[in-house]
Amino acid sequence: MKSKLSLPLLAALLLAAPAQAQPEGTKFGIGVSLIQSVIAPDFEELQFGTVALSNIYVPIIIGSSFKLEPEIGFYRLSEEEDTFEGTLTQWRFGLGAFYYLPAAASVRVYVGPRVGLQLTSLSAEEDVDLEFGETDFVFGLALGGEYFFSDHFSLGGEVQLNYVSLGEPDVEVDGVDQDFDLSRNFISNNGLILMRWYF
Repeated sequence: MKSKLSLPLLAALLLAAPAQAQPEGTKFGIGVSLIQSVIAPDFEELQFGTVALSNIYVPIIIGSSFKLEPEIGFYRLSEEEDTFEGTLTQWRFGLGAFYYLPAAASVRVYVGPRVGLQLTSLSAEEDVDLEFGETDFVFGLALGGEYFFSDHFSLGGEVQLNYVSLGEPDVEVDGVDQDFDLSRNFISNNGLILMRWYF
């Protein structure tokens, strides 16, 4: 009975053991956000709301004090109902540039900007043919931290303050351009939980 319990206990202790000091040089990884909100339009009203999706992150640790983190996300929705048919596609691109603050060997605390670009396109057909496109920009400041369970795995959290500029929509109805003169922006906080694997 003791031997059956000791193996899982030993494995748990090894996973929870603090990581050794991270080596100098460049280290690459891949990560996912477990909590994330993005801006997505509604088919019928063309109004924007938040949807919980996950981006993919590519952390690049350079030396002991700097990290770059490109990110990418994709979202596609198709809907058919009676005489309505529509497809929404969204691409999200971003980049973070962070400075590591002094911390314990197994913990890395970072601060720096994140910038992002969101490309949205929508095609819908019902009584009319509708084509919609929009490009949005995100500028933010992030503060986060990672706990390294080993040299190859970390779990972290991040808080952000973001300025979002919603682009002017490009809309065609039955092939005719619709004129818009819109200026829309907002400021919002955001929070992420991230898992990252390093090679």
